[in-house]
Amino acid sequence: SGMTSTLLLDGDVLVAGGITGSKTLKSAEILDPTTHNFIPISDMNEGRNQHSATLLNSGKVLIAAGSTDFVFLASAEIFDPANNSFTPVPQNSDQMVLQHARKSQTDTRLLDGTVLLTGGKSDNGDLATCEIYDPLSNTFLSNGLTLMNDGRSLHTATLLPGGQVLVAAG
Repeated sequence: SGMTSTLLLDGDVLVAGGITGSKTLKSAEILDPTTHNFIPISDMNEGRNQHSATLLNSGKVLIAAGSTDFVFLASAEIFDPANNSFTPVPQNSDQMVLQHARKSQTDTRLLDGTVLLTGGKSDNGDLATCEIYDPLSNTFLSNGLTLMNDGRSLHTATLLPGGQVLVAAG
């Protein structure tokens, strides 16, 4: 449980991470829906469950946050289907990738190709914070973003036709 499934541009599905029993998984597989076969690929850099996975305009996949062995993660990595490999998103000048370690957040690809990460659960409870992933600079930005009115985890986030994001429940 706790894994992600992401439809890739070629119609295959990336299945990544999760947890079995008390063991967090680093493993990933590609499902070929025409043959119904799972093909093991290289492992992620970190075991993750309750993370998010978002298809980017480039066809790559952003995999962010989650938890491993009951520790919340503030890291992210990029899956490249061209070579079935994972590359960590580098730390910024403050030695951080994400501003907050979290799990059970949502990621929404915006009209401009950036990804809005909202909420999630942390050591201090549900987060009201948001961050933006910019695939051009391969960094997360939080400056200038307002907080949500309420902390949320296990919520939904839906991109509306005008470019706004509806965040609900949780």
